[in-house]
Amino acid sequence: MDSTVVEEWELGVSHAETGFLLAEHWQLPQEISEAIRFHHKPSLSQDNPVFTAVITFADRIVNGVAAGEDASALVSKHQEILSTLQPSRESTVDVIQVIQHYAEQSEDMVIY
Repeated sequence: MDSTVVEEWELGVSHAETGFLLAEHWQLPQEISEAIRFHHKPSLSQDNPVFTAVITFADRIVNGVAAGEDASALVSKHQEILSTLQPSRESTVDVIQVIQHYAEQSEDMVIY
């Protein structure tokens, strides 16, 4: 089951809506508030769909890397959001590989 569905069922509100309400309360720019609100449903973004797509893709990549997914597989899996951004496949794989590298380094760190 989708985590946002569980949040809404258990708490009555999703983290995306909670983040949106905070951003509005803190008077952040509208494009930031909207990107927070719609990062799980980027097609609903009206103010700046490209900015929302970047936030959506970043969220999906972080979750995919944390789950151990391969960079190339992540690019293939998220073609619908990438069609909004239109980066090259190679540059997207390169970015994901950098994120994977940093994630692997952080796993090796010991925090005292």
